[in-house]
Amino acid sequence: MESIGTKFCKSKILYRNFLTQFCEAARLAALNALAAVQEHVGDLDRVKKLVKLSVLLLTTEEFVEHAAVADGASDLFVQLFGANAGHVRVVYGVHSAPIGTPVMVETIFEIE
Repeated sequence: MESIGTKFCKSKILYRNFLTQFCEAARLAALNALAAVQEHVGDLDRVKKLVKLSVLLLTTEEFVEHAAVADGASDLFVQLFGANAGHVRVVYGVHSAPIGTPVMVETIFEIE
């Protein structure tokens, strides 16, 4: 997965011992979402808060640490918008994803 100039693996999330790497993939996906919103609105200062975050994980049936991986994205948004801004979050695993991307995020932001 290409992300902000960084290459990341294409694989299913299988084991807890790789949790840190997939949390980083979630963070990179969140950064890509911010880059897309900046391209669309022109200035990130116009973004008031994150309203909703959906995180899709390419996983096996045995993997159950979905929330821990999604924290990689959520934690970034908390750093940017503050803990009091809050956001709704949906996290789920899928068995297939475009080009084998292990983590995808969908965001809805409130814009000034």
